[in-house]
Amino acid sequence: MSIAQGETTPNGQSTSAIGKPLPKWRMDPLELGKLTPEQSKETLVNEPTTVYPAETQPINTPKIDGDESEFAEHKPGYGPEFPADCLPDVLRDLADNVAAATKTPPVISYAAGLSSVAASLGSNLMLETNPGECVAGNLFLIPIVDSGIGKSRASKPMLKSLYDIHDAKQEEWKKDCNDLQADLDEIEQDIIDCKKEMSKEQNPQKREAIKEDLSKLYEDKKEAEKAMIKPELYTGNTTEAKLATLLRDNDEVMNAISVEAGSAVQILAGKYSSGDKGAIKTEDTLLLSSYCQERYKNDRATTECVDLRNPTVNLLWMIQPRYIPSLFGNLSLASGGFLARCLTFNSHAEPEELTGDEPEVSSDLMVRFRDQVSKLFAVFRFGGLKVVQPSQGARRLMREYYNECVQLRRGELRDIQQFPARWTENAWKIALVLHALHTGLEAHTIELAEGTAEDAIQITKWFSIEFL
Repeated sequence: MSIAQGETTPNGQSTSAIGKPLPKWRMDPLELGKLTPEQSKETLVNEPTTVYPAETQPINTPKIDGDESEFAEHKPGYGPEFPADCLPDVLRDLADNVAAATKTPPVISYAAGLSSVAASLGSNLMLETNPGECVAGNLFLIPIVDSGIGKSRASKPMLKSLYDIHDAKQEEWKKDCNDLQADLDEIEQDIIDCKKEMSKEQNPQKREAIKEDLSKLYEDKKEAEKAMIKPELYTGNTTEAKLATLLRDNDEVMNAISVEAGSAVQILAGKYSSGDKGAIKTEDTLLLSSYCQERYKNDRATTECVDLRNPTVNLLWMIQPRYIPSLFGNLSLASGGFLARCLTFNSHAEPEELTGDEPEVSSDLMVRFRDQVSKLFAVFRFGGLKVVQPSQGARRLMREYYNECVQLRRGELRDIQQFPARWTENAWKIALVLHALHTGLEAHTIELAEGTAEDAIQITKWFSIEFL
């Protein structure tokens, strides 16, 4: 018996265009409201007749009808190769070398390299997409890689610049820490003396002058206390409240980097939240804001109030397949916008035998990439705000790509339209990252080229096919 789109299965579940039950995360919000609390907690991997081990649970990947669809010809595991030619040589050459040395798929190193460059831009290099509207180069990348494949070895050389600068900043802080504490102690003593002097002074004019001195001392104390905070460029698996504090204390820019992000996913999905029993309590509000630099304010009674004006998080979470249900089986994350912002892909990594002919990771290629990224850090992450203008050709290509996405949202991807709604924004972000590598320290003085926009769109399309 065939079932048409919009009809229901015998158990009352809505169907897709091909007459198969929709995964929970692809159901219409009105349909979701009909689910019982027990049903709403089910993940998309729950099959009615088959029980899978936790490590091998399948994903109900959407299938799209129509020979004309660019998505229809690609099946999970058989998609196109990553368009490596769209990457700048300085990143691609090192990533290919690292992949060969570690016997891992190059796409793992490509993703880590893109994340490293995005980290170097922070929120100070922006790209104008429309008059008065800009995007930062921060990316939300989630590679899916089995345990034991070598994702740490494949990503570490690509992230070395970030780690080195992070370590250098902390070492510098440690050396200055005693002097900073001495300065703070001196200011606190001056405040005590100033208060004593004001309590004894009877002349109104002199008391007013002392109050002005005291006010300045309080400002100095705030600056001294801020200098005492240890600098952080990245964090691993952390709660939303801690992430908010890290952002506040580090120019509102943070990199969430983890090659074993299982704990981060569990935190995100609300495992450690204090919500009411049965309620969805995901910790994604700050991440949603920090993807597109929207204001964020935390007024929880149990935590310190944090008010952020321009939070920016660059995210690279590598997860094992067993955590996929925690992400895509969570209706709040799937329909609320977090997953739509992410560039999620399966690396399809398999263990490979050693031949003895594996190359070493090239120190020359590492130095070349590290130097380029380090310079970007110095000029953009730790510099002032700079804005890149796209060329007319780049704007035209992005407009055409946006319109393609609109057609998909109205048509074959209507039931998951929140995902293609973000593809053009991610393409702009990737374009800015590529542009920074191509043009270096002059990035803000050179228009983003049409070719760079085309490369970014091709990379984004690869991510979208992998997602589907």
